[in-house]
Amino acid sequence: MRAINAVLVVADISGYTNFVVMNKSSIVHAEQIITELMEVIAKNTKLPLKVQKLEGDAVFMFAEITSNRQISINDMTRQVVDFMNLYQEKQKELFRKSVGGCACSACQSIENLHLKCAIHFGEVVEKQVEGRQELAGEPVILVHRLMKNSVNADTYLLTTEAVSKELCFSPFPVQKSYKELVSDIGSTPVEVYFSQKLELDRENIDACGWATRKLEGLRLLLGWILEHIKKGRTNFHNMPM
Repeated sequence: MRAINAVLVVADISGYTNFVVMNKSSIVHAEQIITELMEVIAKNTKLPLKVQKLEGDAVFMFAEITSNRQISINDMTRQVVDFMNLYQEKQKELFRKSVGGCACSACQSIENLHLKCAIHFGEVVEKQVEGRQELAGEPVILVHRLMKNSVNADTYLLTTEAVSKELCFSPFPVQKSYKELVSDIGSTPVEVYFSQKLELDRENIDACGWATRKLEGLRLLLGWILEHIKKGRTNFHNMPM
């Protein structure tokens, strides 16, 4: 167990819960879409920033800071800006494939998934729990709780004062200051940088009705069930004499 200074990042896909709940019959494609979007984040982190844990609809990352703090915080923030932009490119790619394509409700609502991120810097405790590396401490709690905030937007980068005061650039053109009241921690000053929201318009190219989307979802679900039943079958063998 040791104490380290670290940049902490949480990247959260907003709209995830509603996306999954509303697309139960298309769960195979819904999870495939979420997986591809989360892979964009996980695959575009560069050391020292690394993925600590996948948390359902979020990715928790950290970078231990052992050299110049300001340079490190700026480098990690640029990484976050880069994968936020790549996320939108991937979303645009999946959207283009869905227009005039698969009629399931998941593929027809890709545009409802957005990415929001939070960055904090502080001293945390690194420990081993059943052979796995875990991080603990108030900074870890704070960066997670800040994802439930008063920001009225779907796509943005939120930084705590510990990060924003070190930045030598503006992550995105539009910026606003907030004070978030965090449970058990108190009032926390933050800066929020708003990425340009990706506008995806189907332009009436694919006007799949409710019945069409449901039927396609049921077809996909049935195919998935049959495939798993098939995989679960074992050939019968007589017991040896």
